[in-house]
Amino acid sequence: MALNYRPVDRDQSFLIPPDMRDWLPTNHLAWFLIDVVKQLDTSALHDKTKLGGTGRGGYNPDLLLAVWIYASARGISSSRQIERACIEDVAFRVLCGQDVPDHTVLARFRQRNRGAMAGLFAQVLVLCVSRGLGKFGVIAIDGTKIKANASKDQNRSLKKLRDLAKTILDQAAATDAAEDAANTPTADDDLPDGFEPGPDRATRIRAELDTIRAAIEPEPETDSATEDTTDAAVKQKDPPGPGGSRLERIQDGIAQLEAVVKAENDPLIEALQTRLLCAQERLSDLEAKQAASRARFAAKPNGYPPRENNGRWHKAVHGVAFAEANLARARERADRQLSGETESTGRYLLRRNITDPDSRLMHARDGFVQSYNAQLATADDQLIIAVDVVTAPNDQGQLIPMMANLETNLRRCQQETSRTDLDVGLVVADNGYLSNENVDAPGFDRLLAPGRGKMKDGAWAGTINAKSGEARSHAVNTMVTKLALPGNQKIYNRRGVLVEPVNAFLKDRRGLRQFACRGHAAAQAEVHFAALTTNLMKLFTAGLTAAPATS
Repeated sequence: MALNYRPVDRDQSFLIPPDMRDWLPTNHLAWFLIDVVKQLDTSALHDKTKLGGTGRGGYNPDLLLAVWIYASARGISSSRQIERACIEDVAFRVLCGQDVPDHTVLARFRQRNRGAMAGLFAQVLVLCVSRGLGKFGVIAIDGTKIKANASKDQNRSLKKLRDLAKTILDQAAATDAAEDAANTPTADDDLPDGFEPGPDRATRIRAELDTIRAAIEPEPETDSATEDTTDAAVKQKDPPGPGGSRLERIQDGIAQLEAVVKAENDPLIEALQTRLLCAQERLSDLEAKQAASRARFAAKPNGYPPRENNGRWHKAVHGVAFAEANLARARERADRQLSGETESTGRYLLRRNITDPDSRLMHARDGFVQSYNAQLATADDQLIIAVDVVTAPNDQGQLIPMMANLETNLRRCQQETSRTDLDVGLVVADNGYLSNENVDAPGFDRLLAPGRGKMKDGAWAGTINAKSGEARSHAVNTMVTKLALPGNQKIYNRRGVLVEPVNAFLKDRRGLRQFACRGHAAAQAEVHFAALTTNLMKLFTAGLTAAPATS
């Protein structure tokens, strides 16, 4: 047992000033991140900072970047929590050099540098690949839904959005009219004595100013360095958030929905117009032939009279009427959708969120959620190779763009590293990406899941389902055949191991279950930043001394 309690002396001062380098072990993550940031090209961050003015000095963007990366590694996304940590947490104090940034500085830094995150992610990827990370034999692509910073209850139809916009504009007009009526010119608006118009008014004003200056005691000069300014660059006017004001967000939603309606209906209407023209041309040709026959009979009345309005003519007339009816129905349907009477195009629900018009209502495990769709491509060792954020709830249209993104990043790694083993062997993805276009598109060799029940020979007789008579599509047939090749099923079974843990890293370790900011551009920046942090953590745990692969 202990002899006594250890003494507690919180008033003991240091004989020698403490050295910040002794606060953390040399292998601490904070020192690693400081060294990594020094290796990155952060000119895009420095270009956003204005220097050379008056007032207090601004924070170095490299310092703020290191603080944000460490915060992301700890799962902290709140600028206020980071400011508090810079006071209480030793690692944060080392990263900020004991110069605690205000939460507004941190928040504006993140907002101001959204466009630079994709470039920083690419640099970190090259750094990781150059240190030996990245096994490209199998690349897994997957999408995960991340909640938007908006409530699904704030979705409105096109008609509701127009009504809201009209209400806001009417209220603004009424307020302007009331203020105009309350501020009509009166006698109180007359100029004070001594300032009446006249040739000597400037002289009288100058004399009044001289009298005022003489009565004021000169004040001591203030040190501009003590002004309450937190960042030299913060004084610039901040750009508005996504969509700007509420009215602008509503108008943005209206414009998006009108564009969707036109994109869905205009091609169909154009095709129906073409069909109508063809039908009218056929009818015109038949009528011209009948007119020619009548003319020949009139010239030689002893011959056989022409057949008027025969079956071909009736068929052509019905064809024109049918084409006109189809075109009228298509135009009527488009008009109903544009007017807001119909809230769906058949494929798309005509609703937009008035808090974040870029976000969409997407189906997830816990029902429909206001979300964005984050796309990831991960290597065989779970290194993130490519990321993207889309507003489409379905993954089917994302495989080709993600493979292009993957190819771009790999080409950069090949150019900037000495590695020769950066060729992709196989791309694997779940059945959400299955389509004829995705199967036949050029690019990397791929394995896509055909879907439940369609991989088992017992459920199908050749390409026909023995029970339902359903015929398998070209995409399903191709993938079933490909998965039957030796070793391919085993390779595909590793898909979940490669990409699902990375989804968990982003959501749990980086705290990215919901976006902190609003708008598609902000969501893109947050996912790229979380991805680069995840890659840096993988590099940190692997160790900087790992020998790069050369073959």
